[in-house]
Amino acid sequence: MNDSLLGTPVRSRAAVDATEAYSGAWIEKVELVDGTSLVLKHLPATGDWLTRATGGLGRTRALWDRGLFGHLEPAVEHGILDVAATIGHDVVVMRDLSDRLWPAATPLHRRDVSDALAGLARLHQLGERLIAEGHVGNLRLCPEGARYRMFAPGVLSDDDGPNPHPARDRIIAGWEAFAETVDADILDAVDAVHRDPDSLGRRLAAACRCPTILHGDAKPENLGVTNGRLTAIDWGELTGVGAREVDVAWFAVMSTRSRLDVDPDEVFTLYEQAGGSPLDPVMLDLTYLGSLAQMGFYLAAVARDARQPATRHTAATRLAWWVDRVRVSLERAGPP
Repeated sequence: MNDSLLGTPVRSRAAVDATEAYSGAWIEKVELVDGTSLVLKHLPATGDWLTRATGGLGRTRALWDRGLFGHLEPAVEHGILDVAATIGHDVVVMRDLSDRLWPAATPLHRRDVSDALAGLARLHQLGERLIAEGHVGNLRLCPEGARYRMFAPGVLSDDDGPNPHPARDRIIAGWEAFAETVDADILDAVDAVHRDPDSLGRRLAAACRCPTILHGDAKPENLGVTNGRLTAIDWGELTGVGAREVDVAWFAVMSTRSRLDVDPDEVFTLYEQAGGSPLDPVMLDLTYLGSLAQMGFYLAAVARDARQPATRHTAATRLAWWVDRVRVSLERAGPP
């Protein structure tokens, strides 16, 4: 790994500062002597806050060894060429897809969102077939409940392992802002998820009639669309099996933080149009609650503390949208 990659000598290598360096992984960009540009993602052998929250240590290697990335290629460009062991830890060797991804500060318009959701729908359709054909088998992928555990304030504050979340103090403060902002019924529901996320996970699994392969972290920073084909990076800890609504809700709550010109309602509608079938209302009710238990801290903190009034207003509007959906879902489905 030090002198050659994929059988080709290395011309240069340099560390890369990630836009959102929230995991314990570190990134290198490597140029081979033939001019090929690669990205190396070094996964810490001891894991980090996310591998502990999701039981995800070694998950990327397991996905690679099972050949799942190859099976997904008809629907998505993932760029992974190898998962190699070196100096005591795994390294994900990827083609450099930076020119395919949406730049972090670029506004995303309705057409961009529609194209990404169409690609996500194709990925989910392929994932359903791969599960039916037995390609997933007994892979230990991200459990449903783990998605709603990872930002729980108690989990973050109690985590004393290596590579804790670098922003955990801000996240915990964000949940304090959330508690000061929302009504008691919403706060109680989110607190219940944080105390027992596996309960929500079991409800999701029981209600899912057609499970698919979930990317798990389908947010704009990890996506792009080129010639109608979805590019998606950062597979691993959050990759799992479950209802497509889980991926769509995560895209919606992460995409409407700042730079989209669509509302969350439109995200779900555009996905339904792309996929050619309606999303399951029961699953949506459950994922509304799960999404608020994931990112309510962020929306509340921005709504309270952002410097620009327009930013505060947008975050408050988005938070109100998710709170309203959760309140309706609690009336229909009952408390978590």
